[in-house]
Amino acid sequence: MTAESLRVCFVSMQYPPHTLGGAGVYAHCLCNELAKRGHEIHVITYTTNETRSKNTTNSAHVHRIAITDKPMLKTVSYWFKLRKHYKKLQRENGFDLLHANVTSDLSLSKNLVKIPRIVTIHHLAKTIFSISSHLSGFREETGVAARLEKKLLDFDKIVMQRADKIIAVSQFTKASVTSTYHIPSSKIHVIHNGIYPQEYICTETEITETKKTYNIENEPAILYVGRLEQRKGLDFLLQAFDLLSKRTKCKLIIVGDGDQAPYRKLAATLRIKDKTIFTGHLDETKLKHLYTACTVFVLPSLLEGFGLTLLEAMASAKPVVATNVGGIPEIIKNDIHGKLVEPKYPEQLCEALSFYIENPETAKKTGEQNRKYVTETFSWTKTAKETELLYKSLIQQNGVLNENN
Repeated sequence: MTAESLRVCFVSMQYPPHTLGGAGVYAHCLCNELAKRGHEIHVITYTTNETRSKNTTNSAHVHRIAITDKPMLKTVSYWFKLRKHYKKLQRENGFDLLHANVTSDLSLSKNLVKIPRIVTIHHLAKTIFSISSHLSGFREETGVAARLEKKLLDFDKIVMQRADKIIAVSQFTKASVTSTYHIPSSKIHVIHNGIYPQEYICTETEITETKKTYNIENEPAILYVGRLEQRKGLDFLLQAFDLLSKRTKCKLIIVGDGDQAPYRKLAATLRIKDKTIFTGHLDETKLKHLYTACTVFVLPSLLEGFGLTLLEAMASAKPVVATNVGGIPEIIKNDIHGKLVEPKYPEQLCEALSFYIENPETAKKTGEQNRKYVTETFSWTKTAKETELLYKSLIQQNGVLNENN
């Protein structure tokens, strides 16, 4: 370490191999980039195995708390054990700053954490729950929804109010925080997520083999990557694909964790199950090959704080079709990087997807422009540099405050 190096405690429930979405990718890539810049980064995450081993990945020290593997108790178990582990690591390392990923540090009270504190917010849990409960009709059926929503609201509110600074991954997320919790905008800093563009270049052999694997050698393929859940708009995507498949020969590939049953059932009802492929979770290598092998990428979300999969698809030189919600318009410009459509409108989604399938040369040109744009605009190195500047500014401010006291 040098005189400019910092000792940072990064608290995140999501961290490989337990990565459910963009928050886990963010934690892993940011911590590794900060470590490469010479900082001593200690990640406190979890494991459901018996081991409590400490290991190092790309110089980021990873401490795994052994917790229960019961789904409903995992988070509570993590929060309960986190206090003891944080106190022990703080005594051993003397951290300069605590950085939490969403509500991961909920159990670390203000009295316990005496160092400067930052929290990253990807999107508000309250907003996600409101969308899901509205779609399912859950809100009308039971008062449990309202009580759960209030708890989610309280958790977000607690971690943000006691943090010294908040990182929002998009201007949309910042606006949501200020409007919902009336937190001063000066406390919130927008730092976009990044990507490693060079990792999304595949060989012709890899592309050919991938097309053979999914039997898309002679027909266009539409790719979706993300959680299988209501807020991702998959119902509307399947309805759009039903319309599209009646007009042209194509396939839909759906990649991601989650309950496939309701979407398989809908695909069967729409009589498109033979044209729809559910892969479940894919490892990074297979996923990168599939990005490159597809014709167009689609993200039909009802809410999206940022949308890392958009960057991944663009780095793979693909046009994108996405909904005009959340932080997506901060990444995608309509008719430049792809097509933006309104959420919940299968007809619009169908027309946008049809445009790139019926105009392969335009799709190729748009994809090539997208790769250049992403390479020049987004990178984890840039994200880490901006985060480092915020760290140092906060620590310097905290030091001045301490001297004045």
